[in-house]
Amino acid sequence: MHEKAFEAQCAAVQVHCQDRKQAARRTLTLFALALGSFCIGTSEFASMGILQLFSASLGISLLPRPTRSRPMLSV
Repeated sequence: MHEKAFEAQCAAVQVHCQDRKQAARRTLTLFALALGSFCIGTSEFASMGILQLFSASLGISLLPRPTRSRPMLSV
């Protein structure tokens, strides 16, 4: 089932990348993009995980403060 779905794409890749050096470069490029995406995503989630530690050491509260609603003044 999957072979039939990707048959045209596989044929295009075989025609386009007949050179081994070109195929290796394509693989390296794909690996670099995947690694970069993983690193960016991981760094974002890791910083959110340790944000509470940073705020505690600086004496900053991350909890939202209750707000007092004030009536709007109309003229």
